[in-house]
Amino acid sequence: MTFPAIFLSHGAPTLALANTFFTHAWSELAVVIGRPEAIVMVSAHWDTPFPAVSSARRLETIYDFSGFPE
Repeated sequence: MTFPAIFLSHGAPTLALANTFFTHAWSELAVVIGRPEAIVMVSAHWDTPFPAVSSARRLETIYDFSGFPE
């Protein structure tokens, strides 16, 4: 089976914890397409002086936002 290309915007960090149409749709999508072997993630929050690519299996989380509830 060929895995589909899907764009998911993360929105606010609290969105993943909310009970909304979007979180329900993401859960349903996971059931339909299954678990991917790999994920390509593009972020405007990764600050480098030039375009860069990482092949790390697990990146450290950088908290570059504030003003959200605990």
